[in-house]
Amino acid sequence: MFYIREILFRIQYFLFSFILTITICYFNKNLLLFLLTFSILTSGDDSNLTGVKYFIYTHPSELFTTYILIVLYFSCLMVIPKIGWHIFDFLKSSLSFSEYRFILRTYYCVCLSLFFFNIVCFIKLFPKFWLFFETFNFGQIEKKSFNFFLELRITDYLSFLSNFLYAVNVCLFFLLVVCFLFCYSGLKTLLHWKKLFIFLNIVFATLLSPPDVYSQLLIFTFLTLIFELIFLLNLFYFKVSKYVQLLVRHHIK
Repeated sequence: MFYIREILFRIQYFLFSFILTITICYFNKNLLLFLLTFSILTSGDDSNLTGVKYFIYTHPSELFTTYILIVLYFSCLMVIPKIGWHIFDFLKSSLSFSEYRFILRTYYCVCLSLFFFNIVCFIKLFPKFWLFFETFNFGQIEKKSFNFFLELRITDYLSFLSNFLYAVNVCLFFLLVVCFLFCYSGLKTLLHWKKLFIFLNIVFATLLSPPDVYSQLLIFTFLTLIFELIFLLNLFYFKVSKYVQLLVRHHIK
């Protein structure tokens, strides 16, 4: 009965914090929209390019819907780490100190890795990715009789950004899982289960991509390359560390 009361108390605390977060985000919705768009607002660093200077909307309720989605997105982004912390804190009494410390440390590492990697990709990689699709045909236009101009709807931009971040987080999550398995299972165990990982790559590529064969093959190839690259790097590190240990032992003798 005590655990049920604690769960109910934590749910109430979570709902209160979620409502409070939504309220704060709503009153700062313009700032949140700026955070999602500032990386491409001045993306046109070339004299021939203008970059994105404004967004348009074609329906009276479209801008309101956009603000609501942005508020919910940032609210969920802020509340999700709290959910994980509440789960681990609730399970703390059933875990030993070393197990709880290991789980909490892993959880913090994953959250910080996801946060910093998303920030770096959004600031550095996304503007280049955006300009590639915006200006890929610019150099092929030889006649001056026509030109292409992009008048971007805010909903289209947010959809493009969400797809980009979705692909980035899927690859990063797979990378973190493989690194974790390499660190705590060893090379021999993963080499023994390599066929299983290839099968899981196929499953992930099928479930996490659109119903398109080419997209599934692209994601499968990328995930397989990540796995093989991490495997080679860990194998190289294992060989180097073993060689260094042999040199130290020989020097001591």
